[in-house]
Amino acid sequence: MKRSLILAAACLLALAFASGTFAQAPRQRTDRGAWRREAVNFWQQEEMIARLGLTPAQRTQLDGIAERFQEETAELQAELREARGEFNALIGQQDLNRYELETLIREVVDLQARITQLNMERQIAIREVLTAEQHARVGTARRTRAARAAEERSRTRDRSEDDSEEE
Repeated sequence: MKRSLILAAACLLALAFASGTFAQAPRQRTDRGAWRREAVNFWQQEEMIARLGLTPAQRTQLDGIAERFQEETAELQAELREARGEFNALIGQQDLNRYELETLIREVVDLQARITQLNMERQIAIREVLTAEQHARVGTARRTRAARAAEERSRTRDRSEDDSEEE
């Protein structure tokens, strides 16, 4: 009987979630990963190479930095996905094991911190390759790109709100 009630509650919850999800206006899908890779590896874009005046030696150094940090980050991100998956599986169980959940929480937090540290070390390594002038130009380009992205998100949000008001 108890199992039937839990199953019924889960079905109702799933139905409520699904109906809410499908009632929303469809979101515009973008390849955020591609955008991030493009922004992160700015020295691989012809426009930025010209704007910064990167030398072939600098480009080689930057490629080496990207490759090294990409490998390390990818390993940590895989571990992070696995830990989150384990957490989600445990949190979905009827009988919670608080000790295991807290252990996974610490693991997730530690992995996130290590990824953040690697990203910051990557920034330092890149900065050490660039001249002060090149670094300033990268900062200007990033701010411009961020402003454009924020403007686009705002336009998309406004369109979505307009579409939902019409219904």
